[in-house]
Amino acid sequence: MGYFAWLVFNTLSAERGELALLWSSLAAFGLPFPEVQFAAIILFYLSILVCGFALVFRWRKVAWLNYVQSPLRLIFVVPTLYPLFFLFAKLDIELGFFLSLALLGAIEIGRVVIVYRWRTHTT
Repeated sequence: MGYFAWLVFNTLSAERGELALLWSSLAAFGLPFPEVQFAAIILFYLSILVCGFALVFRWRKVAWLNYVQSPLRLIFVVPTLYPLFFLFAKLDIELGFFLSLALLGAIEIGRVVIVYRWRTHTT
């Protein structure tokens, strides 16, 4: 949810808007069907918001979405604890490529374990 809030804030506060920049970069990149890619990216961001609400409100039926997101979060490097990476950057702490990947993997494995325990232990 924090990532989505950060995205909305940057979208509204940017001079041109992050979504407009996303669209223009997808169109300029030259891949076929930029509309489909744009819709898939927006759908992914909305699913992050739904997962956040599912955890807060304990919607067990939506837990599967967290599992579906896990490989996508790893492939597109969208960490659950993104503020941790921003904090390291602000403090000029360089983790290096492999340590960053290991931290990303550990965070996402932790998220899956938390969701699994939450799904199996809530009534």
